[in-house]
Amino acid sequence: MQSTLLSLFSEVSDPRRGQGKMYSLPPILLFTVLAMLAGAVSYRQVHGKRRLIGTVDVVRCRRRRSCGRDLSGAAVVEIDTGKIDDAVLALLHLTLHDKIRAWKGHDWDVLDRLYRKGMIYDPVGKAKSVVLTDEGLAASERLFRELFGKPGT
Repeated sequence: MQSTLLSLFSEVSDPRRGQGKMYSLPPILLFTVLAMLAGAVSYRQVHGKRRLIGTVDVVRCRRRRSCGRDLSGAAVVEIDTGKIDDAVLALLHLTLHDKIRAWKGHDWDVLDRLYRKGMIYDPVGKAKSVVLTDEGLAASERLFRELFGKPGT
């Protein structure tokens, strides 16, 4: 009888409490092993390797029916990270406070890309908000209107 890694990981008992548990353990274990095979040696590196495995967050997709992935976790649709970045930048405008700060409760990869594009200052730190650059402020307002504004307003 041939077994898959995922079916083998299904036999591992989950030691976590039920409260707040968002993902089932077998896919987490599977992607951790795959990331380690790809060279990850820390949790952050495991998190970073998910792009090499061809997923944005396959574990999350199991909870939604229309996640754009097949059962193996391979992407069915190529994801345009530029559009994701634009949407997050528009959402930063929604949570703007103190004229230049926005809550940074978004994906770290997206915030890093926005930082590299010069839209925000370095998001790494203890602050719960990011500071938008002048260019980022203008783009966030423009994108907010484009993506979320009603026509004719």
